[in-house]
Amino acid sequence: IQKRNEIIKEFEEKMWVENVKLKEALHAILKLSDLGNKEFQKFEPWKRIKENREETEEFIVTMLNYVYSLAHLISPFMP
Repeated sequence: IQKRNEIIKEFEEKMWVENVKLKEALHAILKLSDLGNKEFQKFEPWKRIKENREETEEFIVTMLNYVYSLAHLISPFMP
């Protein structure tokens, strides 16, 4: 979660009105996407659900927060 928050802060700094850097802001979004994807692949919820359902459900909620963050951050770039 700390790494996620650092990337979101990086995005916010790049989108600051007086110093907009769109390319770098989009790069931060892609880093956040990559981080979430790596965590998802490493955790392997499709396997862990059989071992520990509660832990897997918590992880899925975390991943949904990633998706929410990504959707929110990418909205300025979407037509």
